[in-house]
Amino acid sequence: MLNANVTIETKDNFKKIYWYSIDWKEIIQKVNNLRRCIYRAAANGNTKLVRNLQRLMLRSRANRLLAIRRVTQINKGRKSPGIDKI
Repeated sequence: MLNANVTIETKDNFKKIYWYSIDWKEIIQKVNNLRRCIYRAAANGNTKLVRNLQRLMLRSRANRLLAIRRVTQINKGRKSPGIDKI
């Protein structure tokens, strides 16, 4: 298991995030809500809103954190060696 003192430094406001203190239910809810909004906008044919929401999704901190969590903890990829072969 990883050390509980793992932190993530971000560019904006130089705020540190403690990995094990992240509320994952809230993160998942934010990402799913944004996905839902993108789907609704696409279903209504509002392409400008779809593009704006997709851009927001790409820049979203919640989306980045969830992507990192999926790769490192949830998916089978967590067992495959990384760039350093460890």
